[in-house]
Amino acid sequence: MEANKNLIHRFVEATNSTDWDAFDELLTNDFKRHCQATPDVEIKSRDDIKKLQKSFYKSMPDQKITVEMLVAEGDKVAAYATYS
Repeated sequence: MEANKNLIHRFVEATNSTDWDAFDELLTNDFKRHCQATPDVEIKSRDDIKKLQKSFYKSMPDQKITVEMLVAEGDKVAAYATYS
């Protein structure tokens, strides 16, 4: 579970530093995103999440994700994070 939590931290670091190439190492091709903030936005691949994150940075280039809490069980991790 700690390795999975670490993966989330690495994903956030890559996102905060706009290191989109790191997503190739961190995410599978069939990555799926589940988000309460944008439930109508369907992300079903690594390319989809790259496009979404790039679009966020076009409108908010100084955004930052801060992980407030991670909960893990088995191979699943849920993150409570804030965007500023």
